[in-house]
Amino acid sequence: MEVTGAVAVPAAHAAAGTATTTKLEDDFNGDGYSDLAVAAPSGTVAGKRYAGWVAVVYGSPAGLKTSTRQVFSQNSRGIPGTAETGDRFGGALATGDVDGDGYADLVVGVGAENTDAGSAAGLVEVVWGGPKGLSGGAVVARGARHDMLGREGRLAVADVDGDGADDVVSVRNLKDLRIDNGPFARDGSTVHGGQMVVDPYNSIVLNLAAGDLNGDGFAD
Repeated sequence: MEVTGAVAVPAAHAAAGTATTTKLEDDFNGDGYSDLAVAAPSGTVAGKRYAGWVAVVYGSPAGLKTSTRQVFSQNSRGIPGTAETGDRFGGALATGDVDGDGYADLVVGVGAENTDAGSAAGLVEVVWGGPKGLSGGAVVARGARHDMLGREGRLAVADVDGDGADDVVSVRNLKDLRIDNGPFARDGSTVHGGQMVVDPYNSIVLNLAAGDLNGDGFAD
């Protein structure tokens, strides 16, 4: 069983990973310490191979505290969907405050999910942070047939429009960028819409990262 499929990557404007008065983009419970999320997208859940799961360990003054470990899958309470063979929940991970409540959220790609839109459409889901840690979730982006939205390495959280709210960036059909603008409501909806950036060169995106490269206050 694969146990190192993905590690949560903080949003583009993340702070240093130590206790601080500055908000940390990987602090799910708001205690001032960075937390760790590690995915096993090839993991077996309830007998379903490659269904995938994500393990979370919370930080503390003494470092990571393994006694606080949580494990999430699509069979977990409040997480959308059902663990199915080949879904690969956790193939991509990212972190950021996508609902604007001051707590970091965990954004999870489910790139091989079959949906009403067709096979291998893919989903992007969020598990909400809060004072007691991560709980509950919602779908924030849905792919079309064969989009493989949320596939391995192709997910980021960043404030790309500079409005102070984190946005979710994913890859459609392995090449086109999809941007869903936050903040998101708890049902996964957003009134701010989004956009698609189509690659005119038909190249393949292997990994996605974001950061303010030119210092203008907008993530690139």
